[in-house]
Amino acid sequence: MKRTKLHAVEMVRRIRDQQTEKLADKTPQEVIAFFRRVGKASRQAAGASRMNRSRSRLSLTSRTSTDADDFMRSSAGRSSMTRVQ
Repeated sequence: MKRTKLHAVEMVRRIRDQQTEKLADKTPQEVIAFFRRVGKASRQAAGASRMNRSRSRLSLTSRTSTDADDFMRSSAGRSSMTRVQ
């Protein structure tokens, strides 16, 4: 298997700089609309990717769970929801 180097900090900086350039002359309402639009597109792309993965394996339920659902079912999720008194 070929290893891929991921330079996360550089990638985040590049994305941030591109967004800053693109949104420099926008109003706050336009900035919010931009992030809603790209957020929706990325959620749809992630959903399509999740659907492709779930079709390739046997599913025990008719509902595809989200990562948040999986986390909350895990012991880490349950322990993070316990109240500290």
